[in-house]
Amino acid sequence: MGISISIESAIVPKWSKGCIRLNNISVECGPQHATNSNSNSNSNSNSNADFAYYSGKIERAEVELSLVRWLDGKGIVKSCVFRGVTGVIDVRHLPYDVPDYNPAAERASHRPGWFDFENFHIEDLSGSILYPDFRPIPFAIHSASMPRLRQRWLFYDLLSAYSAVGTYDNCLFSVKQLRSPSPSPSSSPSSPTLSSPSTLPFADHSTTELLLHNLDISLFNAGMDGPLSWLTAGKVDLDATV
Repeated sequence: MGISISIESAIVPKWSKGCIRLNNISVECGPQHATNSNSNSNSNSNSNADFAYYSGKIERAEVELSLVRWLDGKGIVKSCVFRGVTGVIDVRHLPYDVPDYNPAAERASHRPGWFDFENFHIEDLSGSILYPDFRPIPFAIHSASMPRLRQRWLFYDLLSAYSAVGTYDNCLFSVKQLRSPSPSPSSSPSSPTLSSPSTLPFADHSTTELLLHNLDISLFNAGMDGPLSWLTAGKVDLDATV
């Protein structure tokens, strides 16, 4: 699988720190980027085209480069900030007759070239997702900040965001970290107890609060059979702590 990227202009504001600013970036990944797009084998072409198509534009991107990380196989980009992102994600061609879920088989192995950002921030993102036999779903991210974003652990890092606010199908969602309160001075580990070894490693542990309000019920029961399909109209609120 490949990708096409075009950049209108680039500015180097802080080259001593490895920073570069890119303006008006166009990104595209479609069926023509399959690994064997020139092959005559339909079966191999279908299997290698089993990925989401997308196209988008980025008004401005500020990236910090690191040669050491690139040599380590983590990608040359250390951290990045995106502003003014628009695009479309197309998953209408993807098959959904998947076999039984096997967690061990689904665990992604690291591949050279996968992105691994130590710091990621994005502002003013908007776009739509095209699902098979369903209406387009608009989505937007007003602001999101993450301490790390890795392609291998993408969903985990998204849930570990410092904060993220946006909309999905015009319904407001938010993700934020809930920190445990700081220990009081009286609970200092000067006098260890039997419970100290098990509690100290989790002193900085954080949980994530996920909120999603007023989501249309059709996003849950479209194309389904059984009692859930009996619901023809309604709204869903999601409040979860992970």
